[in-house]
Amino acid sequence: LQTVELTGCGSHALSGQAVQLVSTRALTELLSLSRTLTRLQLSFLELEDDHFEALVTLLPRNTTLTSLALDYHNLGSRGFKSMMLAMEDNTAIKSLSLRSLRDIGLDGFAQVMLMLQYNYTVETLSVTASPSQQAEIDLYLRMNSAGRGLLRNPTATMNEWVEILARHSDDLDVVRHLLQEVPGLCNAAAFAASERRRRSSIAGGSGYVTSSATTTTDAGIAAPKTTSASNNTSLSSSGLEPQQHAQTAVMA
Repeated sequence: LQTVELTGCGSHALSGQAVQLVSTRALTELLSLSRTLTRLQLSFLELEDDHFEALVTLLPRNTTLTSLALDYHNLGSRGFKSMMLAMEDNTAIKSLSLRSLRDIGLDGFAQVMLMLQYNYTVETLSVTASPSQQAEIDLYLRMNSAGRGLLRNPTATMNEWVEILARHSDDLDVVRHLLQEVPGLCNAAAFAASERRRRSSIAGGSGYVTSSATTTTDAGIAAPKTTSASNNTSLSSSGLEPQQHAQTAVMA
C-alpha cells in the first residue's frame, strides 16, 4: 500500500458519515502500521483538530510518507499549530497541503515561517495565505529545493556549497539567504573569483605572482593556499562570475 486517497462531499450528510468512518484511531493505525505508505490525501472530510493532533504524534517518527494533503477540513488554530510543530522535526515529507476556506492569518503565517526555519525537506507547501505571505513561504521552499538540507550534514564540504550556489546563481534571493546561513561561503566565493583573475592574468603573460603562503583577494580576504589541484578546479569552475560574488557578498 503506497497511496491512500479519500474525499468527502463537504459539509453535508455524506461528509458527516465520512468523519465517522475516518476516526482518529483509524488515522493513527494507518500511519503506524503501514511501512510502505508514501502518499496520503484526505479532503473534504470535516476532520477536527483532534484528528490532526492524532496525526502529528506520528509524523516525527514516520520516514516513508513523502506527500500529505489534508485539504478543506475543520482545521482550527490548535490543529494547525500542532501540524507546524510536528513538521519541524519531519525529514521525509516533501509535499504538504493544508488548504482551507479560511486564511491562515498572521498567527498561522508566523507558525509556518517558524517551521520553515527548522524544516529543510519540504519543497511544496499549500496553505491559504495572502500573496505577500506566500512569497516569503516560497523563498524557503526554493532554498530547500536548492539543497539547504546540506546544513544537516556535519561533513559537508565548501565545494558542495559552492556547487549549490553555482546551480542557483540566477536566484539572487536564494543565494543571499544561503550566504547568510553559511557565512564562510563569502570567503570561498571571493577566493574563487581571485583564482579566476589570477589564472587569467598568468595566461595573458602579465607576470602576476601569488604569495607562497596566502592569496589576498580584491575583497581584502586572505585565502589560505590550496593543497590540491582538484579543490582549485572545483572552486574556480563553479560558474559564478566575480561580479556576482561581489554582489552576493555585499547583500549578505
